[in-house]
Amino acid sequence: LLQSQHQVKLSELQEMLIKYQNSLEELTHHCPITIRMSMIYVDCSGMNEFLIKRLNELISVALEWVEEEVIHEAYGISKEYDSIKRAISERGDTEETLIELEKLIADIKTREV
Repeated sequence: LLQSQHQVKLSELQEMLIKYQNSLEELTHHCPITIRMSMIYVDCSGMNEFLIKRLNELISVALEWVEEEVIHEAYGISKEYDSIKRAISERGDTEETLIELEKLIADIKTREV
C-alpha cells in the first residue's frame, strides 16, 4: 500500500478500505475458531487474530495516509486563500492597478484551487 502512495487515487483507496472492512467483518463474525476434522480439532483462533490484527493495521495505514493528504491539501488551499486575499485587498490608485485587480478577480472566479 505505501509503496505507491502517490499513485493511489482516493476512489481506489476507498475501494480497498471497503474490501478490508468487509474482510474484517467476515473474519470476526463468520470464521470458525475451531475446525473439526475426522480425529482432531484445528484451532484457528491464532490465525484469525493475526488476520484481524493485520487488517486493522492496513485500515489504519490507509486512513493515516488520507489524513496526511487532506491536511496537505488544506494547507495549500489556505495559502492560496491568503495569497488571493492579499492581492485583492490592495487599493487601486491608478487606472492600471484597477484593471489588474479586475483581471485578477475575474481569474479567481474561474480558477480551480
